[in-house]
Amino acid sequence: MYKKIETGRESYKGTNPYTLMQSRGETYETVNASTGPQRKNMSSEEQTSRIESQVAEFWDRESSSWGDKYGVKSSYFFRCQTIHKFFTEVADEGSRVLDYGCGAGDITFPLLQLGHQVVGVDIAEKMVEKSALRARQSGFEDTSEYLHINDDTMKHLRNREFDFVVCSSVIEYVLDDSALLDFFYSILRPGGRLIISVPDVKSLFCQLDRFLHRHSDFFGRIIPVEKLAYLDIQQRQYKIGNFVSQLSELGFEREKRKYNSITKQRGILMEKISNVPGLGMLCIMRFKKRS
Repeated sequence: MYKKIETGRESYKGTNPYTLMQSRGETYETVNASTGPQRKNMSSEEQTSRIESQVAEFWDRESSSWGDKYGVKSSYFFRCQTIHKFFTEVADEGSRVLDYGCGAGDITFPLLQLGHQVVGVDIAEKMVEKSALRARQSGFEDTSEYLHINDDTMKHLRNREFDFVVCSSVIEYVLDDSALLDFFYSILRPGGRLIISVPDVKSLFCQLDRFLHRHSDFFGRIIPVEKLAYLDIQQRQYKIGNFVSQLSELGFEREKRKYNSITKQRGILMEKISNVPGLGMLCIMRFKKRS
């Protein structure tokens, strides 16, 4: 279920955003009804460790077939297409790209093929292994680097500067989203771009998924509610206007926006329908860091 929360803001201090507990603005926190009471009695360290493990285990399980989702004209295919368009419209030759939450590398692997430099990081070690293997087998060892997210990785990234940060459907799973946004701002060069997608809390599809998830005991007899397991680890969904305002306050200017579904849609028509605000589950945006 979802509990509305009001939270403050804590600036990024160089540690792993997965281990920080503050969040910025008005969000919707995912609370599993079966574990909520126990979570209240946990220390912050225990709760952090538990959530980190749940997120990593979920994406490790997904890693075996994750790349297959991009191979057909599904919502994943069109999301990838939109991100590539947002990138190529403004990218210079040999751009430096951080893919935060890189998964199996499907979104930014084509950028390696175009001659750009990619650093991919993920909390799921099996995803990192798949990304690194694909890059190595394709001869991109010199222009790619794939790392497991931990404190050492975050400190390593702080000493780098990037032209682009890509963060596709990741930040909603991170405990401290404001710290991560601060981090992105700090490692982007002046004029650099952030390409990010977040779930729209007002989307009819998001509302339907939350309803089915809350009543999974009943609907599980009728539909495959295991497809909604991502809601067990999702920390929040966003009011898009508020999210844009938050990034504007941080020093970003929004340049592009497109809505996309995360259902198993097929074809161009469904993709166009999904771009109607209030229908598409994901809002994909490109922001520019003010100089």
